[in-house]
Amino acid sequence: MENGWFLAAGLLALTGMLVHVFIGGKLFVRPFLKNDIPDEQKWLAYFVWHVGTLAPGFLAAGFLAAAWLPARSDYAAIAVAFAALLVVTASWVSFKGKRPLLSIPAIPIFGSVSVIGLIGLLS
Repeated sequence: MENGWFLAAGLLALTGMLVHVFIGGKLFVRPFLKNDIPDEQKWLAYFVWHVGTLAPGFLAAGFLAAAWLPARSDYAAIAVAFAALLVVTASWVSFKGKRPLLSIPAIPIFGSVSVIGLIGLLS
């Protein structure tokens, strides 16, 4: 392993994914699927939930590959850009919903991942 920053960013993204799946699945998805809302909305939200699982998995894969393959720092660069875009998107949603920034867990998680990954790119 060449870059500990990429390793740290990858492990943080992986941890976020696991928390999303196991804790969020229990606390959010199970109750949500029992709601009496139109099926189109319910299953679209369920799809989006799974996209929210895949995103940190993609980040983790990019950072962890870059940590072990120094010639592939481009993977980390793509992951940094994606994580930063997720922060921008979540911030916009927070703004539009008139919610505090930290009420959306993606902001501190992906914000930390992108900063750690950027440090790795610059080191």
